[in-house]
Amino acid sequence: MSDYAQYISLPATKRADRWIGITSIGPILIDGAQPVVTLARVRMQFRLGAAVYTLDTEGTPDAPIVIDDAATWEVSIAAIESGIFETAGKWTFDIEFYGTGQGALTLHKGDIQVYDDITKA
Repeated sequence: MSDYAQYISLPATKRADRWIGITSIGPILIDGAQPVVTLARVRMQFRLGAAVYTLDTEGTPDAPIVIDDAATWEVSIAAIESGIFETAGKWTFDIEFYGTGQGALTLHKGDIQVYDDITKA
């Protein structure tokens, strides 16, 4: 089975810095058409070795992921002030979309390079 997820390389950041988020994702088309069900949940997971950082619209009242339009599956991810990337390296991620009454579709994946902080002389 081929991988249908769109690959995205996010702009680099520095360890423990503010992450700028993603302004807009979508509208999503599946087989060239708008999904027939509304978007119910979005989950994004970053990984580097054993380190995992998860953003999820479900179960987190102040989640930075916002479903902007459930009918067209448009979402945005707000900036996170600090603490998301505590380790330098190339983090990978995937973004899962859940239509109402459906399982996950991993439609986006990618990476983000995280650099060490500037050291003091």
